[in-house]
Amino acid sequence: MHSSLHVPVVVSAASIGLLGSFFPSHLRFKHHIQSAIYAGAFAGMCSYDIVSSVYDLMLMSIIGAALYTALRNVLIGIGGKLGAIAFVSVASVILTKAMMF
Repeated sequence: MHSSLHVPVVVSAASIGLLGSFFPSHLRFKHHIQSAIYAGAFAGMCSYDIVSSVYDLMLMSIIGAALYTALRNVLIGIGGKLGAIAFVSVASVILTKAMMF
């Protein structure tokens, strides 16, 4: 939304988080789908210079999904887990790109 529609980064991330909140919850998954979408919205707030290709986005998504899955039952009730997952996934992509070049 930010790069194509020129919507401010915070507004676009909040919009994605809001739209993700309307996904129906299944008893099996609880609210994990909405939380994963919101963590992705946090990660999507990074600069286009950092995530400039589809491969960077896929790597960031895979790392974020793995972290979310590993930490879904850890730190329950403590704020900042989704932001920390987004930070680590973006930082991992930056480090991977820096090590390759």
